Amino acid sequence: MKKKKRVKKGMKKRIAAKSKCYYDACAMRHSRKIIDEIRGKSMNGEVVISYLTLGEAYGSCRNESEEFEELFEEIFDGIKEHITIVSNYVSESLFNNVRKECRAIDIVDAMHVATALTNKCEIFRTADRDIHGLTNSTRKKLRIMAGISNFKISKLT
Repeated sequence: MKKKKRVKKGMKKRIAAKSKCYYDACAMRHSRKIIDEIRGKSMNGEVVISYLTLGEAYGSCRNESEEFEELFEEIFDGIKEHITIVSNYVSESLFNNVRKECRAIDIVDAMHVATALTNKCEIFRTADRDIHGLTNSTRKKLRIMAGISNFKISKLT
């Protein structure tokens, strides 16, 4: 009869699941701090940014001033090796469900949410107050629709 090896409490090796984190345009034009954050998050999971995020952030910075345009370029240069850029192709039914569940957000924000859900992102990083206003029950419905275990909206400060 073989003896079972005993493992001391708290000594079990835990394997943390690597999470996917989506950044919207508000996050991309936030500040230089985002470079270090994205580099750090990419070591613990996948960082997802969409073409819509990049276009919206660049357009916003370009409209502000040349200084903001240069800041965007600096941020993008600092993160491009640490991100996965995805298209904003989402199913019509998922997009319509996001619009139905999230009436307080505009169409562009709904596209960001639907893109994050389509790409199975568990964390949504934004500075957008409208998206932060989504209730726990709404987020639960969204994650169930997308078939993911978690959908957390994480505020940028």
